[in-house]
Amino acid sequence: ADHLLPGMSEERPWRIHSSWVTRLLYLNHSSSLLSSSMDGQLMMLDLEKQRRKWSTKEHPHGICAFAYGR
Repeated sequence: ADHLLPGMSEERPWRIHSSWVTRLLYLNHSSSLLSSSMDGQLMMLDLEKQRRKWSTKEHPHGICAFAYGR
């Protein structure tokens, strides 16, 4: 499957949010993915190790957008 991100498979999808995902940002320098959702969570995922680096759920009405700076 050419459309999958590294470390993902069609047999084992990641279910990281419980509502609509509103934004994704791939960070090439750390092989990480930032995601936000209407479930109020902002997460950073390590794609190589297939685990969550950190997450926060401080927005009870969802997150529509975020900005990232190095």
